[in-house]
Amino acid sequence: MAFHIGYKNLLTTTGVTVTASTEGTGFEKENAYDGFGFDWWKPTATGDSWIKASFASAQSVDYVAIMWHDLSDHSSSYKLQYSDDDISYFDSFTAVSPSDNNTIYKSFTSSSHKYWRVLINSATTLPVIGGVLLGDTLAMPHGAEVGFAVPTLAPKIDTKTAQSELGAFIGGSQLRQGIDGNINFTNIDPAWVRTNWEPFIEHVQTPAVVVMQWDTVTYTDEIMFAWADGQVTKPSYSSPLYMNFSLKFEGTK
Repeated sequence: MAFHIGYKNLLTTTGVTVTASTEGTGFEKENAYDGFGFDWWKPTATGDSWIKASFASAQSVDYVAIMWHDLSDHSSSYKLQYSDDDISYFDSFTAVSPSDNNTIYKSFTSSSHKYWRVLINSATTLPVIGGVLLGDTLAMPHGAEVGFAVPTLAPKIDTKTAQSELGAFIGGSQLRQGIDGNINFTNIDPAWVRTNWEPFIEHVQTPAVVVMQWDTVTYTDEIMFAWADGQVTKPSYSSPLYMNFSLKFEGTK
């Protein structure tokens, strides 16, 4: 079991050229990597559609994440492909058809190539994609520690209820649904904290979103799309040799 966080996104790095197979008016490719959940990329034709990142030199990738999508609604599939000549493309993994429209996080063996593209296949309906991330995973030093509460098992739901003049329950409405939680890691090498945790915290304090997979072996579908909730706690020394750190977050599935 490992705890992975995806936040590095090649689609937004310096030197990248991003293109798409097609894009509808008002549904441009930039909507898929601007970090916002209120706009989408939408192709203009069914079948295979893609968003591609092109580089002058090879870039390493070991995960792809897709958010704010409707792929499950029309039995669409996704996969990540790579190339070194922009002619012959190869699959990083076989195509996957999501069973729901929750956030997708797919990790695989890292490799480096000049061209990467997310390929969507939709036979009957034009899909919409609100967010795409691909790059190198932040692999935590070890799995979730004892006491970690899986946020996806108990979503945070805000409700408003109504009562009659005599106090009887007469209905209600759901105002908002989401998740929240904490990740805590103890006894971590300070060198790892400075190399890995510090740039990650700079990202979330932008503020910007991340995708978390707390168990990469057994519960691979318990994915959290999240952002920092309030002030980020500073790493602290638990002994002369080790440090502790934590992050409070909220988000959605």
